[in-house]
Amino acid sequence: MMQYDVVAKLLLEIGRDSILRSFLGIEAEGAELILDVPPETVSTRSADFALRLRAGGSERIVLLEMQTRWEPEKPRVMVEYRSRFQTKYPGVEVDPFMVLFQADARAVDVYRDKYLTFRFHLVKLWELEAARHLESGVGILPFIPLMRGGLETTLEAERRIYAAPMPPVVRADLLTALAVLTGLQDRQLAKELLGRRRDIMIESPVYDMIKDEGKLEGKLEGKLEGKIEGKLEGKREGQIEGKREGKIEVAAAMVGEGTPLATVLRLTGLTEGDLRAGGLIA
Repeated sequence: MMQYDVVAKLLLEIGRDSILRSFLGIEAEGAELILDVPPETVSTRSADFALRLRAGGSERIVLLEMQTRWEPEKPRVMVEYRSRFQTKYPGVEVDPFMVLFQADARAVDVYRDKYLTFRFHLVKLWELEAARHLESGVGILPFIPLMRGGLETTLEAERRIYAAPMPPVVRADLLTALAVLTGLQDRQLAKELLGRRRDIMIESPVYDMIKDEGKLEGKLEGKLEGKIEGKLEGKREGQIEGKREGKIEVAAAMVGEGTPLATVLRLTGLTEGDLRAGGLIA
């Protein structure tokens, strides 16, 4: 499931405002990622994203969990998420949301035990109308295959990503995300998408990360790995250096777009020293 976690976090970073508006119904005047999250313990984990929002002159914190498949213990975990943030940020409203990718009749938006009844916001992507969300912003387009009527609309989503004005690395990330999420519904269509835009997708650091894990749908029958890693062993050293230079170019584009430094480092695999050497940071 690693590839879906990577893609979900990438899309939250690229399309944060669109996701807040289209999935959560939140129009924020400003949103910033909370980095000083409450510490995890053996029994608790952190939400995918914790955002501090400003809307209507007030402040709130949104905890956003992107979940591929339903897990029965998740409602209890949502209780833990909210409790920890309420403790750390007293007096600030804390709203927990879960966006669930795949349909499951067991999915509920409530946790109950002997002493507690707790509700959170549950967004079931399969209940959303794909055609309507084609107009919700490019950050939403990779989610289209997971929506109602989405498979019939996937190629249109791909076309819109391809045609939209954006930095090449962002286009590569979005096309990669579209192919990976399509694989949750239709592996054959996912392979078709991979074949159609492979030359663009290989520019995505996320595509490279997924490939390295050996979990990209279809695995491209070994051909992509041969292309990236090199078919001739004698060229490997030069290719490795070229790959690093390519990541520096990707990082430069991300820095130019105002992407947070921590995000640039995580998605490219570079270090702060690499960025300084490349003249990207002081």
